Amino acid sequence: MRMQSASESKVILVGEPSVGKTSIIQQYHNRVFESDAESTVGASFVSKSVKTDKGDVQLHIWDTAGQERYRSLIPMYSRNACAAILVVDIQNMASFETKDTWINILKSNCLPSCKIYIVANKIDLEPTIPLDELGRWAMTEEYTFFKTSAKDYNSVEIVFQKIAIDILEGEQVKIVQNQPGSVDLNEQQKKKCC
Repeated sequence: MRMQSASESKVILVGEPSVGKTSIIQQYHNRVFESDAESTVGASFVSKSVKTDKGDVQLHIWDTAGQERYRSLIPMYSRNACAAILVVDIQNMASFETKDTWINILKSNCLPSCKIYIVANKIDLEPTIPLDELGRWAMTEEYTFFKTSAKDYNSVEIVFQKIAIDILEGEQVKIVQNQPGSVDLNEQQKKKCC
């Protein structure tokens, strides 16, 4: 299997206000946790190179505002995203109850191949949402599920490592499918008449 060169991929974080989207990104990008991070206005992004055993990926990580008044901007920011993270605050029932709304926004605006990840954040605190139910829902919907704390770099890094690996594995599939002379073994043969 050949190694990939560094590719660029857009990742978007969505969720209700104050669930920790900005804190997760700050922890991953700068290895800092700020408990009083300001709310995002519109969106912002950072880039980070991720090294994996399968190759390198340059992630462009977009932090979106969770406030209702900024939701109309999310389609613009989620365009061409190949990965999306829905962040749920384990102490915020509204972030749990609106998960389907956020998923619908993502499915309507991201690439069809966009993979969705569910991140239960603030795991260092006592949950007030049904965390087991969130995990079962994620598994049923076939979303990769993580429990993180924006205070802990390792728990945040695992999320982005998984995304980078999934992106590279997806590119491997595209490379194989786009090889000249490749044959789809599942394709039905058409019978020709003489």
